[in-house]
Amino acid sequence: MIDLDGDRIVLRHRLTADAALDRLSTPARQLLHRRAAELLEGEQRADRPEALAGECAEHWQYAGEHTRAIELLTGAASRLTGLGMPIEAARLYERAAQMTSSPPDKLHHLAARAHALFLGADWEPFVHVVAEVESLQRGSRSSPDNHDDTELELSLAKWRLGADRRELLAEATRCASAASASDAHRLAAAAWALMIADNLCDDRAAATVMRVVASAAVQPGVEEDAVSCLHMVFHTAFGKPESGLEAAYRLTDSQLGAQDGGSKARYLSHASAALRLCGAPIIEARQAAASALEIAQRLGLAAFAAPAANQITLTYLAEGDTVTARAWFDKALWLMERSADSVGRSTILSNGAEIALRERRLGDAERLIVESENAVGQARSPRSDIRHVSFRWRLALLRGDAAPSEHDLRHFAHLHRRTRKANGQDFATAALMDLLLLAGRRREASRLLTAYVREYRRPSTSLEPDLERLRRDLHVE
Repeated sequence: MIDLDGDRIVLRHRLTADAALDRLSTPARQLLHRRAAELLEGEQRADRPEALAGECAEHWQYAGEHTRAIELLTGAASRLTGLGMPIEAARLYERAAQMTSSPPDKLHHLAARAHALFLGADWEPFVHVVAEVESLQRGSRSSPDNHDDTELELSLAKWRLGADRRELLAEATRCASAASASDAHRLAAAAWALMIADNLCDDRAAATVMRVVASAAVQPGVEEDAVSCLHMVFHTAFGKPESGLEAAYRLTDSQLGAQDGGSKARYLSHASAALRLCGAPIIEARQAAASALEIAQRLGLAAFAAPAANQITLTYLAEGDTVTARAWFDKALWLMERSADSVGRSTILSNGAEIALRERRLGDAERLIVESENAVGQARSPRSDIRHVSFRWRLALLRGDAAPSEHDLRHFAHLHRRTRKANGQDFATAALMDLLLLAGRRREASRLLTAYVREYRRPSTSLEPDLERLRRDLHVE
């Protein structure tokens, strides 16, 4: 019935052990659980104190020591987050929330669980937990306002899951203008709203965002990084590229001494895009993205890893190095595999399609175009629409079977006019120009390309090779 394990007695049969425990009085049972918890705590490895946390906490709970059990769970969860294991941490926070009888404590543990799920990019469970948090908050406070980090994390999660872009933009703009929110929160909400407006190619919405957040950006003591990020996003997408570049440099410089974490990884990844698009040497954009990726992978921040790898892909694509770009595309896609992030997956797949088209791998290009379109689903935007349309027509041009109708050309030209102010439109513009030339409409092609290059094109980098060829052929200065 029993075995010896060193100085311990081990029961060989679980059912026998359970029956024996059932016959004990409550005080005797609690004493045994207390002793088991003490033994487990003594056996925990110095380098992995969280390894037996769940089992140990369960014994403390049955010993009637709920506070000690919860402290053990939350302490281990915090260490797991620091070790780059946020999903495992979320499970411990869940147990702590289930164990407590205090509504404020339950709210605290659920919020911690939600943040861990966010860091681990487990989007759907994150959304469900946030709904539970909001339900508890409604029952515990008189004010309906809840402007905190979870609010913005929820908006990003909804974005990743394909929610309506216009609704997200409206929510973020309201948050940026909320008098009850802190200045730092309003600035973060405004930067996020600008990113959504950029995706929608909506410069009017961007101007509105900058107007409603203007007062927060000049308040004494406001966080400089938040202000730099706001100006970087606005000027990269809508304003002056040179101002966007200055803000990107301020942000990257400030991050040199910042503590590693989600904010640092996010800032560096965003700065990488701004540096690439606003005229910095490509190596600087790549270094910022590489630093973001290193932090994200080391800390298990899945929410930031794939986007950072994707930024590295784009730096090599900007240099025309499709071989290295393809290797980084594969890594970004691998980092995205376990995530329900349909939009991020579509973006990465579309970059893979562009690489395949440039390398004339037409079968791969067609497959990647289809997969990217399927991934984006109902989360389409003017940006994604023109990208996919241009890919399909470039594929047809390379195959020699492009025969655009008048309706096709009008539709493509309409998408071009909607998106020509946005960053990254060289590839789509080149495809449209080639189709117009194929249809014998050289004058229209020259007029549209002249307007694009002189008035609308935002990147400070050199033209994409096909567009440079067309500029020379059409004699556009």
